[in-house]
Amino acid sequence: MKNYVQLIGRLGGAPELRTTSTGKQTARFSVATSVYYKNKEGDRVETTTWHRVIGWNRTAEAMDLKLEKGTKVMIEGALQYRNFEDKEGITRSYTEIIAQRFLAL
Repeated sequence: MKNYVQLIGRLGGAPELRTTSTGKQTARFSVATSVYYKNKEGDRVETTTWHRVIGWNRTAEAMDLKLEKGTKVMIEGALQYRNFEDKEGITRSYTEIIAQRFLAL
């Protein structure tokens, strides 16, 4: 089975475009998705999850041109799990989406 994810949400900030030391372009940003439900008192409750997204090369350049804070976007890509060691020597992990395609909605 292929590693594939698709989500629709809103950008928390404008994409941060950078160039790596090898000359590759990257765009990083966060996308918020929300789930709504009613609690036992009948009140509507919203739960928001933030997702890290990264685009490379042409995708990164297009993201930088077309996306801004608050934009509703559909992202297609692959999940990537990463580990790193912080300043205190503690191993931390996070998940990010490597965007292969996107569509501003």
